Amino acid sequence: MGKPTCANEFLRPFVDESKKLEEDGVVYSEQHYRVKIWGFTCDSPARSFITGTRGHTAQNACPKCKTNGVYYKNPGKVRGIETFPDIDAPLRTNEDFIDRTCPDLHAIETVVLEELDIDMVLDFPLDYKHLCCLGVMRKLLLHRFNRETVMLRITHDDVTELSRRLVHFQGSISSEFARRPRCLNDLPLWNATEFRLFFCILEIRSVLKGVLPSVLYDHFMLPHTAIKLLSSAETCFRFNSSSKDLIPLLTIQCYLVPTRMDHYFMGISLVLFASFAVFSSTNGIYLFATQIVMLSLTMKQMSEPL
Repeated sequence: MGKPTCANEFLRPFVDESKKLEEDGVVYSEQHYRVKIWGFTCDSPARSFITGTRGHTAQNACPKCKTNGVYYKNPGKVRGIETFPDIDAPLRTNEDFIDRTCPDLHAIETVVLEELDIDMVLDFPLDYKHLCCLGVMRKLLLHRFNRETVMLRITHDDVTELSRRLVHFQGSISSEFARRPRCLNDLPLWNATEFRLFFCILEIRSVLKGVLPSVLYDHFMLPHTAIKLLSSAETCFRFNSSSKDLIPLLTIQCYLVPTRMDHYFMGISLVLFASFAVFSSTNGIYLFATQIVMLSLTMKQMSEPL
């Protein structure tokens, strides 16, 4: 079965059943429960597909604010990318989405999900995996440890020491994580779990402090601190504004630190940190992914799982 051509037709049975559950609730063990859809966890293409909006490469693609993208092409490159350098754009609301106040955002006229009791902006959180782990942190690490792009030289001895510290943590990572930290020589091969380990789980201070120049170390601590606060259920609401205040510092230092950092990192970091999405649900997402990995190990073969 391939991808359906029409999201409305594909989602119609789900919407009809959800509307019935919202109206009637569920009775279990002689107890009546109300049903409320909390949100939809999607990556960017899936979110655009089911909400009937433009893809993430469009000029008005940001689902959280009304920024206009800027097309940027690095010198010598054939193709460019759409970037979003605006940090003060007004935020989108559910009323804006329903009233179609920004026609360029919408790819179709009617979205069947609007029939449900949901917020078409707030109930579609951003994709933490691709924005934070494979986006900001991957781009930041690749730039900082690429000797051809960074003018603040990081010596081979520094890279060796950082790799030694990362490998040292291998014995301290619990079995719930499908990956263990690897040395920086394997950085291009890291997946999202490894970037998340470096980003949030491992204390960056214990790995980077005393090795990197202070200006680079401070710059690493900005996204680490912001995401650390936002990824905790206890602090994501209390310190939401504090995390947002780190946005200007993060982006300004991209220009202050002598490096040829391109506009891709600037745009993706702004879209991420300027958003009012709450990332406390990401731990559950990674727990689910880990359970899938553990389940696959018990299968005899993919064609005959039982």
